[in-house]
Amino acid sequence: MQAVLFDMDGTLVDSEKLWDISLAALYKELGGRLTPEVRASLVGGSAENTIHTVYTDLGLELDPLPADARARRFHRRRKQSTTWRGSSGWHDHRHGSS
Repeated sequence: MQAVLFDMDGTLVDSEKLWDISLAALYKELGGRLTPEVRASLVGGSAENTIHTVYTDLGLELDPLPADARARRFHRRRKQSTTWRGSSGWHDHRHGSS
């Protein structure tokens, strides 16, 4: 292997769509509904900022321990989505079968 390429900011793979999956699951878990305005404010943000924004949007008190656990689950969901959809899409695109 001569090189390793990391796409941490969505340059190669549009990862915002993957955040949509995780955000929808998080809002459902918390009993709320994600509005387009709040979603737009989260584009490009960190998971920690996202958790804070979601709790504030839903009028929930941010308890650091559960919020940290939710942030870890949020990251896990996003990684699962990235592995399943991102790598497959990249493979299909590279081999001309998209």
